[in-house]
Amino acid sequence: MSQNIDDDFYQTLSALFDQPSLVTLTVAINAINSWNRIVKMFKPTVEFNER
Repeated sequence: MSQNIDDDFYQTLSALFDQPSLVTLTVAINAINSWNRIVKMFKPTVEFNER
């Protein structure tokens, strides 16, 4: 599933981030999305250690 962004939004991002930073941001968003999908599918049991 792919969604395009409009040119105005891209111009706003380009004013805030250089090209390598936009790539890093895109990869980070993709990684977070991927982990969320994996967790949703497998529903792992997570233990929390309280200090």
